[in-house]
Amino acid sequence: MSVKNEHDLTRAAVAYGLDVDDRTVSRYQDRADRPLPVKERRRTKAGNRYDLRDVIAWAVEDALAKVCTGSDGNRYDYAAERARLTKAQADKTELEVAELRGDLISTPDALVQVEAMMMGVRTKLLALPVKVASQVAATPAEMVKLQESIRVQIYEALEELASDAFAAELHRMMDQNAGGPGADGN
Repeated sequence: MSVKNEHDLTRAAVAYGLDVDDRTVSRYQDRADRPLPVKERRRTKAGNRYDLRDVIAWAVEDALAKVCTGSDGNRYDYAAERARLTKAQADKTELEVAELRGDLISTPDALVQVEAMMMGVRTKLLALPVKVASQVAATPAEMVKLQESIRVQIYEALEELASDAFAAELHRMMDQNAGGPGADGN
């Protein structure tokens, strides 16, 4: 391996150092995105000359680019991604602690509780016409008329509750969280 000085490398030396063949070194120097820097281009049998420090810097940068490139082709900053992960883990821990303290409940649990309360309210409201009519009405005819009047009012209230946007919004949020990345149902 002939060299001008101790910092000049031949293509063969670069190939040996990068553990590739001579053709791969040529492909590296012809790359459009991050070409291997050539110190001196020669059309002789001896070939191009490469500076040792430039080759090392290029190899390190190339290796880091491969490590920091996702399967989607996007380049990522390791430190920024690590900080983002750390923050997400801290946020998740805060939510878990809040849930353990009873300050927070998950959306599915809240939905079950709200639906159970609504069913209890519905059952009690539907029992009201008979109870109220029997306490207020003097005759059976008045009782039937009063029951029907109360029943109409209760059904109107139940329809309004059933069409309430609250339950629909809870269902929408639950569906959205179930399909979203990192969704924990909170």
